[in-house]
Amino acid sequence: MQSIESLDLRMNELSGIIPKSMTNLNFLTTLNLSYNNLSGPIPTGNQLQSLDDPSIYIGNNYLCGTLLSKSCNNNGTPSVYEIHDNDYRNKILLYLFVVLGFVLGFWAIYGFLFFQSKLEVLLFPDD
Repeated sequence: MQSIESLDLRMNELSGIIPKSMTNLNFLTTLNLSYNNLSGPIPTGNQLQSLDDPSIYIGNNYLCGTLLSKSCNNNGTPSVYEIHDNDYRNKILLYLFVVLGFVLGFWAIYGFLFFQSKLEVLLFPDD
């Protein structure tokens, strides 16, 4: 298995850490581990060091390392504050869009009803 050149494991619901033995795949030129549930630090060394495209790890919220925007703690996990900040930011955006949708919907209905009565007066004046 050490002579494998391409490994595509995206969207397989894999969980846990990326095994350190992945660094022994010396002929690996293509790797895709995106959209799984992987966690912990991305192993460094040998062949994995040359696979420096962060998109191969996208969708693994608990991975950390130099390639990603999440730095690892001493115990090799992403900072809890970084995870919390992303969740908090997403909730704020969700609430903002819900309120914005409600306000725009309300004013669209109100505007339609208001202008409908004005339009009827202009188009059909009393005789």
